[in-house]
Amino acid sequence: MFTIGLVAGIAATDAGIPPLQTIGMGVLFFSPGSTVTTIELLESGTPAVVIVITALSVVIHLTIVSLSIAPYFERLSLGWKWLLAYLLNTPNYALSTRRYEVEPTTDVRAYYLGTGLPLWLVWQTSLGVGVLFGVGVPPQWEFDFVIPLVFIALLGSMLKDRITATVACVAGVTSVAGIGLPLNSGLIVAALVGTTAGVLLQRGRWAT
Repeated sequence: MFTIGLVAGIAATDAGIPPLQTIGMGVLFFSPGSTVTTIELLESGTPAVVIVITALSVVIHLTIVSLSIAPYFERLSLGWKWLLAYLLNTPNYALSTRRYEVEPTTDVRAYYLGTGLPLWLVWQTSLGVGVLFGVGVPPQWEFDFVIPLVFIALLGSMLKDRITATVACVAGVTSVAGIGLPLNSGLIVAALVGTTAGVLLQRGRWAT
């Protein structure tokens, strides 16, 4: 998480995004993938509407994730559900669900906050450090190559079962097929198709 935030902060500075806007984006989107994608699209001059849609498409996979973790929080109040939903991301989901499966008596709210809040603090801190560090990074260092590595790491952490692997394959094939679509909309189409496939597969598993 710290490495991703550091890279995102450096990339934002390199793209000419003001520090306060970068920090604000990190607070609004507690999602490394969405933040890095937004920074890349801003740097490439992509229209604002496409950037917003793409950023939302990147995090739409959390719809599937939330369906999986929601039963653990069904007895909590609406206010707590909103707070916990804000802290939902791939690392927190992976750590929490693994603990809940191994130790069914775990206090789900306390454990979730115990993993989610430190991750949030690390994300905000690393993003700020990246912004400060990025000011002094020479252009010839070319940190851009790190961005694809970030997405590969995020993808690898999500492939935990047959459904997520299938969703990744469907989205990947769709993304490749969508190369050349106007306004870089291939990513949006891939995210929507992958999410739809995931929801259908998840419902099919529950139905059996």
